[in-house]
Amino acid sequence: MSTTAELDRLLLRELLDRELEAFRESLENEDPGLSGAEIDRYMRAASKFAARLSGDTPRTR
Repeated sequence: MSTTAELDRLLLRELLDRELEAFRESLENEDPGLSGAEIDRYMRAASKFAARLSGDTPRTR
């Protein structure tokens, strides 16, 4: 893999990680609130999606 492609992948992963954290915060601030299990389920799905976008192979549970 070229250096540029690797840097692009790392940048994409960093941006996705930031957005995942913002998504978690928005889920935690929902009114009425979501349960911890619901937040975990949404975050697990979002993390798998982000991993696919960045070319990583997500773990399955």
